[in-house]
Order: sequence, then C-alpha cells, then structure tokens
Amino acid sequence: MDFIWLASYPRSGNFLIRTILFNCFNIKSAAIYSNDCDNKKLSNYVGHLDHINLDNGKINIIFPEGKPKIIKTHQLPNDNRKTIYIIRDGRASLVSLYEFFNKEVPLKTIMEGKTKFGKWCDHVESWDPLHRKDTLLLSYEELDNDLQSNLIKISDFLKVKVIKNKIPSRDEIAAIDGRCVRKKSNWREKISQEDVRMFNLINQGTLAKFNYL
Repeated sequence: MDFIWLASYPRSGNFLIRTILFNCFNIKSAAIYSNDCDNKKLSNYVGHLDHINLDNGKINIIFPEGKPKIIKTHQLPNDNRKTIYIIRDGRASLVSLYEFFNKEVPLKTIMEGKTKFGKWCDHVESWDPLHRKDTLLLSYEELDNDLQSNLIKISDFLKVKVIKNKIPSRDEIAAIDGRCVRKKSNWREKISQEDVRMFNLINQGTLAKFNYL
C-alpha cells in the first residue's frame, strides 16, 4: 500500500496534526499502533481510522477513496516514503511523555533514551527532516502560533485544498480525553533546572539546529 508517514517523537503533536488534517482537509488518518485511539469521542475529532482484524490474523486499514493515506508512527525510519515530520521542543515532549507514563518512568530514564522511543535527538536526527527527500517539516510551536501559514504548507505538500481554516480548541479536545490530548501547560514549571541542564547537554546539537536554544 502506498501511504505517507506522519512521524514524530512521542508527545510532539501527532494528534494536533491529525486534527488539522481531518477538520481542515477532511483527511482521515491511521496509526501503526492498533490501540492508538481507544476514545471514540476523540476519534471523531482527529478522524482516526481503526485497524480491521482479518481472518488470517493480519490487520488492514480501509482509507477513504481519493484521499491521501496517512499513517502515524513514532518509530525510526525504515524506508524512504513521503513523510510529514513534526518536531516539538524536546523538553516539552520529555515532560509530556513523563506525564503520559503517569510519572512511573523517571525523567532521567526518558531523556537518556532508555525507553523504546530512544533519545529525542536521535529520533529527530534519524528522520533528518531538514534534508530528507519528500519530507514536510512542521513545528508544533509554529502550528500553535500560526495555523494559517501551516495550512498552506500542508496543502502544497499533499496537493489538497483547505476546506476549513480552524480546528476545535485544545481545551475542548482535552476535556473529552485528558491523556492523549492534555490542556496547555508550561514545561518550565514542571521540570527542575538540573534536569533541564542534563537534557540540554544530551541534546544540545539538535536543540540548537532547530532553534530551541
């Protein structure tokens, strides 16, 4: 199946992009993870397509005809498919992932890459969104501050028309979920200066390259 990756390090804005794709372009999307969106109300906001289990034990995803086929992943690249890559300040992703894990996985463990997702910098550099062919790099922060300019980028990349130029508010979506989509917060208020220094040391080159320092 020919499809487009929607890739990012965890907690970097995949649900935001999927919400934009569905609400502004009427494009539904899926994920490599079979249990990616168990909340049916949230599915209606982000246009999530469930996996269909076949009799032979394999899975299938049925995409609407005539629409781009887009699949979310947090894994490292293993092919050269067309890709939308979302980047977010790694310190914000770190804190959000820590809270997503219900604070049961230490911050240090996450920032040192001792989870299945690896280090933030390694994920970003592996996808190499600045130089990778057929890749649209989107910034979580820019999406949050300037949706309209990013709608044009997505429209040009996917060759689809914008049908609506706004999405439901983050707080509205968070109110029906609260885990996959959380209310807006400031990571600086939730992490110690010592942890910030450690994260910056580990990820300094990538933070600087993407203007997060």
